[in-house]
Amino acid sequence: MISMLLASACTERPAPAETGAPIRETTPGGFTLVSYSSVPDGPVYEFEVVAEIGRRDDVVFGLVADIGLTDTNDILILDMQSSEIRRFDAAGREGEPLAGPGQGPGELGRVNGFSIDRLGSVWVVDWGNMRTHEFPVDGAVRTHPYPVDLFAGLWEGAVAEDGRFWFRESGSDRQPGPSQGGIVEGTAFVYLTSTVPESETVDSIFLGTTPFVTFTLSRGRYGQPVPFTPQRFVSVDPSGSVWTALSNEYRLVRIDLSGDTLLVIDVEAAAAPLSRRERSAEIEALEKLIGPDEDFTVDWDVVMPKSKAVVQQITTDEQGNVWVQRSNGDGTAFDVFTRDGDFLARFEGPFTPWRYAHPVVRGDRMVTVLSDSLDVHTVLVLGIPW
Repeated sequence: MISMLLASACTERPAPAETGAPIRETTPGGFTLVSYSSVPDGPVYEFEVVAEIGRRDDVVFGLVADIGLTDTNDILILDMQSSEIRRFDAAGREGEPLAGPGQGPGELGRVNGFSIDRLGSVWVVDWGNMRTHEFPVDGAVRTHPYPVDLFAGLWEGAVAEDGRFWFRESGSDRQPGPSQGGIVEGTAFVYLTSTVPESETVDSIFLGTTPFVTFTLSRGRYGQPVPFTPQRFVSVDPSGSVWTALSNEYRLVRIDLSGDTLLVIDVEAAAAPLSRRERSAEIEALEKLIGPDEDFTVDWDVVMPKSKAVVQQITTDEQGNVWVQRSNGDGTAFDVFTRDGDFLARFEGPFTPWRYAHPVVRGDRMVTVLSDSLDVHTVLVLGIPW
């Protein structure tokens, strides 16, 4: 993989003839709709590999739950398993960790995410100790109470320029029932919730609904999403808005932090079919997880989708551009749009980011997490040849 990437580093392929400019209109609801008749052609660039962290024997991760980039291109990596935020320089060399396990000031209990604000302070969600830690660039660590019972899973959020601490929450219309196994279908209601650390005020805005299909095991009420079913992605633009998208359609919505829709980008794009091999591999893994002791069976022809997600993840850079991750044959493509809906460029590479971690873009760098067949994590640092 690395040799392929290095061979094509910093190269731009000529763009085909433009398929047509987007149609831009103001809707009766007051927001701007930007419609593309197809995925924009280009320009198209290929990523440059800067570092691969985790390939060497002396760097091993348990579970990479979050990643971040500082103004000096230091890479911060949260190992959820060891409750440690490790620090690496721009070349991938390890330095002193930002924080490690414990219960004292600046020490971490169970952590599932962090965010870097515009001043460079790192805010860490420590749900094990029910608090957030603020690590300023200069100065002593500050600890804030965390008033929302947010735990399990991976944290999605950011600290906005107004000082509010934003994060994703969701609920569903599924009613509590007996502890028994089976397929569960329902609707998830997704919100973006904020707190102000000093006053502990809580507010939220509604982002939309997502249909879901999970199966529940009788042992421990364990729920597992069915792969390739629709997922809702959320990415906070710290300057004062949030992007959201559903995985089964190429439609990006930008909402301000008062809950009003500002812009919709609508792209005509068909989902790629799911191969028999890919479906079989996912079904085999799920049947192994279910095990032989459950008293229900699953009709996978009905439950498992026949196509892949159109959108696989979204993330926002410090300029407010939204990066849309899509499958691209044996690799990955990121389409980049401005906050006003204009297409900038596409970046490609022969790798597939781990589905549960957000790629991070800052300046001319992208950091993303890879996971192999043994669930071993590697952090890939990429140069962006603007």
